[in-house]
Amino acid sequence: MSALIVTADDLGLREDVDRGILTAHRAGAVTHASWLAGGESSRSCAEAVRREAPALGVGLHLSLSQTRPSGDPYALRGLLRDGRFPPRQFDALRWLWSRRGRLAAVAREWSAQAEAFERVWGQTPTHLDSHQHVHLAPPLARLAVEIAASRGIPRIRAPRNGSPGRGLAGRAETAVFYALGRRLARRATSAGLVVPDTFDGFTVSGRASLLALREFRQSGVTEWMVHPGERDEPGGYARRQEVGALRAWAAE
Repeated sequence: MSALIVTADDLGLREDVDRGILTAHRAGAVTHASWLAGGESSRSCAEAVRREAPALGVGLHLSLSQTRPSGDPYALRGLLRDGRFPPRQFDALRWLWSRRGRLAAVAREWSAQAEAFERVWGQTPTHLDSHQHVHLAPPLARLAVEIAASRGIPRIRAPRNGSPGRGLAGRAETAVFYALGRRLARRATSAGLVVPDTFDGFTVSGRASLLALREFRQSGVTEWMVHPGERDEPGGYARRQEVGALRAWAAE
């Protein structure tokens, strides 16, 4: 038996991202989306999903980068800039690890993001993952599992295997990524959470045409991560290309 979950990350980040996700879902390509509590369009996208995509499964996309906090900003002093998290998750991790006691502040913030989900959507998230995969980092992996288990969120992203990267640097990056995912998967399954058998898309999402979806032959449950949108981003993040590729794949 095999099943494929196609998850679009960053719902609520911006309206152009939301429109790309909804386009890919209506085409039959995207089955789930992961919602950012502190994104620019986090409230308006919920109305759009209810109106245009009621069958879309929506999960919680925990964040420590790019978005605004949902809890007390004073507890995150030294991390926020103009009321926002830094652009990259690595800045948040350096802040977290530089002083004891900061994990408690992240725990309160992520609980606030989970509570924001319940207020906006009026339901339990279908799954839990994180923006820029920050929940894979120790000790945030333990915190993510605790949040999911305590709030009845049934599934968590724990990427334990998938496509290797390209070149020596790419293979090294994915080796670390999947090693952290396997560690998280063991903790998550021990807590009774569902973890897909295979995770893919890390090496191509936002960068290529996702033609590898055509070769999907995995047994068990596979989650594909995608990043559709109506506007490409600096650094070669090809959200528009991804929408086209997803629509073409779904039409085959």
